[in-house]
Amino acid sequence: MNKILVTGGAGYIGSHTLIELANAKYDFVVLDNFSNSSKIALERVSQIIGKEIDFIINNIIFQIVVREEEK
Repeated sequence: MNKILVTGGAGYIGSHTLIELANAKYDFVVLDNFSNSSKIALERVSQIIGKEIDFIINNIIFQIVVREEEK
């Protein structure tokens, strides 16, 4: 299954988006640099949805490549 990349997922809008994605049974990974948020927000979302959240601490401004490895 493909994962959805949620940038800014630890922020107000992003964290609410994660809850809705989880409710709709989507799989996601969060990319955030925590400049306007904190890891605590992701911990709270994790408690709400009942599973751990995969996240990458980085800034979208930097060039990064996110890919799922072939299984």
